[in-house]
Amino acid sequence: MRYVTIVLGSPHAKGNTAHLVETMLSVIDNESISIRKFELSKLKRMNHCMGCDSCKKNDLRQCVFDDGLNDVIADVRKSDLLVIASPIYFFNFNSLTKAFIDRLFYSSEINNNENLLRGKKVAVLVTYGLTNVIDSGAKNALQSFYDISKFVGLEIVGMVYGSFGDDQEQNELLLNRARNLGKTINKEISA
Repeated sequence: MRYVTIVLGSPHAKGNTAHLVETMLSVIDNESISIRKFELSKLKRMNHCMGCDSCKKNDLRQCVFDDGLNDVIADVRKSDLLVIASPIYFFNFNSLTKAFIDRLFYSSEINNNENLLRGKKVAVLVTYGLTNVIDSGAKNALQSFYDISKFVGLEIVGMVYGSFGDDQEQNELLLNRARNLGKTINKEISA
């Protein structure tokens, strides 16, 4: 069985980002793919990375903060594919998602040229409130995701981003992109 970890950075379990994740999940083959979803807002007070290097000095590569994120990071390292799902807050990933990204990638770094995550497949789902990727600031999050992925050596299998609004046709296009990402994950994990 193949393994996918989904990290939901939205504090709204029934919000737009969660809806996009559930739409993607609706087409993933649960017979051959095991899914584990983490909602960052449900962890006890999540700490941000202090850059103290403690995570690089222990065999488990765990942070000194015992806030539940070490378990999420351990799960991500075991998975075949990671999906990061975040809303855009003030022109970038929200703070929960950013804290997760910082701690995941910093604690997984072996040295400047190597990372425990190298070669892993990754995708991102991003929602925002304004009408386009530039005005919303989502372009900043997507560029950051792209740059981090390339730096670490991750293989990007998809980026879905958009805004839900009054236009039902636009909403359905966004949901179709999420379904297509789910289908892509089926193919990528099966390969």
